[in-house]
Amino acid sequence: MIANHIYNMDFLKSSILFDDNSVDLVLTSPPFKDEDVQGDYWEFYSKAFSEMYRIASKAVIIIHSATKMNEIIKRYPPKRTLIWGKGIIAPSWRYNPIFVYQKSDEYKVNKYIYSDTFGISPIKGGTRVKNDAKIHKYQDPVELYIAILKMFKGCTSVLDPFIGSGTTAVAAKSLGLTYYGFEIDTKIWNVCVQRLKDIC
Repeated sequence: MIANHIYNMDFLKSSILFDDNSVDLVLTSPPFKDEDVQGDYWEFYSKAFSEMYRIASKAVIIIHSATKMNEIIKRYPPKRTLIWGKGIIAPSWRYNPIFVYQKSDEYKVNKYIYSDTFGISPIKGGTRVKNDAKIHKYQDPVELYIAILKMFKGCTSVLDPFIGSGTTAVAAKSLGLTYYGFEIDTKIWNVCVQRLKDIC
C-alpha cells in the first residue's frame, strides 16, 4: 500500500491488501446508522472490526455513537472508553464514546492515555479554525483527532478505513505521522483529496 494516500475503495473489500499488524494505529469514526450500511449493521461492524484489529499492531480507536454504546461494549469490550464531550447541541448536552482496544501487552494503552475526556465542540458549519470548514455531514474536528493521536507515543502510522472528509489524515499530517485511508464514495473522496492538497 502507498503511504500518505487515500484510496477510493471499499475497505471491507480491500483490507486484504494490508498485512497483519502492518499499521501502528487504526483511528476511525465508522458509519453509526443502520441506513448508512448495506445489509445488517452488526454484520458490517463485525467484519470491519475484525479487519481493523487484524491490521493494527498497537491499538484500535473507534469514535462511535452513544446510542450503540451498550451493544458495542457487550459485543466488543474495549480496554478503555473515553468521552468526547460536545457541549450543548440543539438543545441538550451531547457526547460520543471513544473505544480504545489494546492489541497486545507489548503496547499498554493505559500507559499512554492521559485524558479520558475531550471537551471539543463539533463542527456546525462554516469555518471553525483554519482548514476545518465543514465539508462532510459527519465531519469531526481536527483538534479532537490531534489530541487523541498525540497520546499514543511511539506510533508512527495510522489507518482510517472510513476517512470521509480526511480529518484523520489532516491530523496525522500535522503530527508527522504516516497515514492511510479509504473512502468508498467518489464524490467525498474527491473532496478529501482536495482538502489534503489545500493544506500542503
